[in-house]
Amino acid sequence: MDKKQAPAPRRYHHGDLRRAIIDAALQILTEEQNWDFTLRELARRAGVSHAAPYKHFAHKQELLSEVAALGFVALRQQMLKAVERHRDDPRAQLGAMGEAYVVFAVEHPAHFRLMFGPTLIGPQRSPALKEAAAASQQVMVDAVQRS
Repeated sequence: MDKKQAPAPRRYHHGDLRRAIIDAALQILTEEQNWDFTLRELARRAGVSHAAPYKHFAHKQELLSEVAALGFVALRQQMLKAVERHRDDPRAQLGAMGEAYVVFAVEHPAHFRLMFGPTLIGPQRSPALKEAAAASQQVMVDAVQRS
């Protein structure tokens, strides 16, 4: 006698609701150069119900913390690429890293302001944001120690 298998859980129609919400936030941040959007507006942009963002983010600050953490990850990657271009010259690494930092700020001004501004100071900084910021900073610390 065959046991009936439970049906596989239904996947969200976007495939990845969390990522769809984050992508919509990044899109608004880039287009409007601010994060004054509401979660309702964000849900509309992502093509989901107005309650959908709350399945992954308890409040807007939590979402913004995640978006800022992604910015630190991207900044760290740019700085690491700069270091690689000058593998044998620690002083050149520092200059290239500084340039990468400025280029990131110029190319992503709203994201940069969110990452380093007062919006996410204190308890609004999630553990993921703290970790991403520290990892980004460590790239610079390591370069200074090598020089």
